Order: sequence, then structure tokens, then C-alpha cells
Amino acid sequence: MRSATELINRALRSVAEPTQKGSPIYLALSGGVDSSVSALILREAGWCVNPILMRCWDDQQDEGSNNCFDTELRAAERTVATLKVEPLKVFDFVKEYWTDVFENVFLRGIKSGFIPNADLACNRWVKFGAFPERVTELGGHNARMATGHYAKVRHTPEGVRLYAARDIQKDQSYFLASVQGDSLKRVTLPVGDLLKSEVISIASAVNLPSATAKSSRGICFVGKRSMAEFLAQYVVMEPGGKFVSLTSGEVLGEVKNGHAFTVGQRAKIGGLAQAMFVVRKQGKDIIVAPQGHKSLRCQSVWCDRADWVRAEPWSLAAGRETKLSFKGCSTMAMQEASVRRKDGGWVVSFEKEGKRIARGQAIVLYDGDECLGALWPRHVYEKDGHTEFIVDSSRDSVGLPVTR
Repeated sequence: MRSATELINRALRSVAEPTQKGSPIYLALSGGVDSSVSALILREAGWCVNPILMRCWDDQQDEGSNNCFDTELRAAERTVATLKVEPLKVFDFVKEYWTDVFENVFLRGIKSGFIPNADLACNRWVKFGAFPERVTELGGHNARMATGHYAKVRHTPEGVRLYAARDIQKDQSYFLASVQGDSLKRVTLPVGDLLKSEVISIASAVNLPSATAKSSRGICFVGKRSMAEFLAQYVVMEPGGKFVSLTSGEVLGEVKNGHAFTVGQRAKIGGLAQAMFVVRKQGKDIIVAPQGHKSLRCQSVWCDRADWVRAEPWSLAAGRETKLSFKGCSTMAMQEASVRRKDGGWVVSFEKEGKRIARGQAIVLYDGDECLGALWPRHVYEKDGHTEFIVDSSRDSVGLPVTR
């Protein structure tokens, strides 16, 4: 392992220098190790670091909440005191998060039987939407911003480009794929060229309080509750649903908390000789199949919606089939696919038959390590040519970032 000084110097090479020493930069600081080390790197680069803690959930209105904000506030204050940067400010985005992410994407998707990706929506509408707007009010249209995301942003004559992080295991470019390039013009991502282990090493070397903190997982404000318990506060759980076998049509058991099940998840049904997994939701019922069944996998998908970071690749726009890499979820290793235009949308044909893409999730496209953007599936094409309509065409696509 290299020394902390060597690691910081490497990070500094990929961080924009201030036009004048002491120029302000507004950093989204949660008090976690990634944003804390980002603050250190920016300070060493000569920026005047203005830490901002975002408040996105009203813990006082949610009795079962994990009190995320209080925890983050204390952690952020400790980081600010240790690094001696500018005083911490709090930006309140409870209204924006509730409207643009939780209500319009998460709940709306759940109620329609989707598996909405709230992280992509939060990054688009809050962290790289409402946050830049508030920064502009403070520092003007040229004010710089930073976050602790594991990804890279490069400024080129053709526009802003987004790249995967050096740490493949921690890369968060998937979650930034629906953020428009204009929203990244003023952004610096200080830890994008570091491994997570190196970030922790830096934090330990300079005695940052976050060096030994546990990484957060899942949705913080859900807390120790199950997702079913959390959703019960906001979604009416209609009784009477059944688990139904896709292969035999047999009713296998009763469904409780149907909204909490996701495609591909194991359905806990007692008394069966083999495990069953969720294929789809059908009204109140949940259709299940045994592991390995073709219905749990797919060969290609048709997408009706795209969010490009910079612009649609010229070869696709020209109607040419294009070889690209993709991720169907954040933890998935990049795989190869062919993408082409069809019927006003895009067909993504996987080189290898893969796990079925759940409704509301994104297929994020890459050219090498450059993140091009997100496609949103509407049809799944199975290996035998059968087409399944996974989104009701009479409705808007739910679980996607909504165009304003």
C-alpha cells in the first residue's frame, strides 16, 4: 500500500485546480469516509471547502426512521472540526426528495408493480439537480461543486464525459447514468481515481473520524424495519393475492406484503420441494418459477426511453448496430451487448443470455469505461422469440426519472 501522501498526490492530479487559491467549492458532505476524504483532497488542492449536508428525509414525521439526519449531522460536524474547513451548512431538500424521488418514482413505481430505482432518481433530481441550483444561489453560475461518488468526470471540447471509477467494485457511475451532462459541468469527484481501501488508508493516516465508520447500505431511513413494514405506511397492501406457478398454474400459497417482492427475488413459500423465484406480478398475484427457468432470464430487451449523459452515440443515431458494454444493475460486472434503433426505441441484445431486467431498472451503457447513459426497458425478448410486454403501454413508464 502506498503512503497517504502518495495517494493524495495521485488524487490531486485528477482534481481541478482553483483559478485562484482559496476559491470556494461546495462539497456534499455526509460525514462518511468518501466525502470526508474528498474534503481533505480538495483542501490540499487549494480550494476553500464549503461543506454542505443534504437533508432529504423528515425523520420526525416517520416514527420508525433510523434518524439518518442526526447521525450524518454529528459525523459531518466531526469531519469539519478535524479538517478545519468552512462551517457546515445544511440544505433542506425534504420537499424535493419527497416529490421528485419518493412519491413520483419510488411509490408510483411500487404501486404499479415496478422495481423503481430511487438512487438514479435521487442523483438526477436532488444531488445533481436541486443541489446545483442552491449552490448557484450561493456562489453564482460558475460556482464549483464536489461529491464523494466513485466515478470520474472529464471536460472535453465535445462536452462533459462520465467514466467508471478506478475501483471497479465500488464504481457508482451506474447511479449517475441518468444525470445530464450539463449538470456535471461544474462537478469534481475527488475519490474517483482511488480504491476504497486507499480512501480508508488516507482517512486513517490523518485521523479522520470516519476512518472506522461502517459503510451505509440500503435505504437509510428504512432502518431496521423490513421493506414490507416500511411500505405499509404508504401503500395499501391489498389482501387476497396468491403465489402461482408459471409452469403448472397451481396456487402455491398466499401472498403477504406483495408490494415488497421484486423480480428475481426468492419467494418464501413453505412446504415446497424446490425454491421458487418471482417472475412477475400479475394483479394481486405473484407468478413464480423454479431457479434456472427461462422466464427468469432474457436474451434482449426493447427500451423506449433513454437518458444520455452527453449525446446519443452517432452510430446509434445513424441507425447502425453498435457493440457496447452494459450493466443491468449496479453490482453487475460489465457485459457485452449489441444495441440498435428499432420502432422509435432501442433493442439491446445480450451477448450472453442474462438475468431478467426488473421493471423500473436501468440498462446503463458503456463504451470502454465511458458511461454513455441509461436505457429504460419496456419489452423483454426471451430466447425462444417469445415477447413479453412488461410495461402497460396505456401508462407512462413508471419508476423512471420524469422529464420536466
